[in-house]
Amino acid sequence: MRILVHAGFHKTGTSSLQSCAAANADWLSRNLNLLLPGDLRPVAQLARRYTIRPEQRKLNRMRRELNAVLPPPDKPLFITSEDLSGLVPGRRPGAGYDEAPELLRTVVTTLDDRYPQAEITVWFTTRDEDAWMRSIYWQNLRGHRITEDFDTYRARLTDSLPLADRVEAVRAVGPLSLALDLLGLPDEGLTPTPPGNVPPKDGIETLLRLNRSTLDEDRLARRKRRYLRNQRMGRL
Repeated sequence: MRILVHAGFHKTGTSSLQSCAAANADWLSRNLNLLLPGDLRPVAQLARRYTIRPEQRKLNRMRRELNAVLPPPDKPLFITSEDLSGLVPGRRPGAGYDEAPELLRTVVTTLDDRYPQAEITVWFTTRDEDAWMRSIYWQNLRGHRITEDFDTYRARLTDSLPLADRVEAVRAVGPLSLALDLLGLPDEGLTPTPPGNVPPKDGIETLLRLNRSTLDEDRLARRKRRYLRNQRMGRL
């Protein structure tokens, strides 16, 4: 039995891969078992909490929650959630992926105990460093009151992130095809889907202006939601 754990990194095409997998779930189910972020919410939540305050009890609960959703060993298993590596970097000063090794060790030992004969691969997607940093900036600008411009933000993050100096572009064939290849499965019949989670043309400038405004937190959150909803619906 082969198991592929896709654990990030954040903002490296993970949403596009997961959307494509969800859109092809019926076709994929004939060949593999699939656990998407929606299937792993309690596990991911504990991983994020562990990043904020590492405690062994959280790892123990992660094991129990993961065990609860693992399928029978009748097919290859594909698990995908970038939050298995913890919080998206940059939400807190100095935050990178320091806790990711322990989080992934917990995931792998849980799988190894459940499927003793399995071949387990942990897979990380990456991308060009500048594009990745900009995407991380967009993610945090959207969800938090980041008021730094991109250059200031990037300088703060550079020393704390493991992707610096060793990132490479995601291959053009698409990450889901790569995942199937790693599982030893064909991708003939796979239906492609458009890229997801792409910021609008003026998105960074708009959200930075809102974050720097005098709006209180509730009004700021409402304005951001309204802007992003209008953007998704093509009203902007």
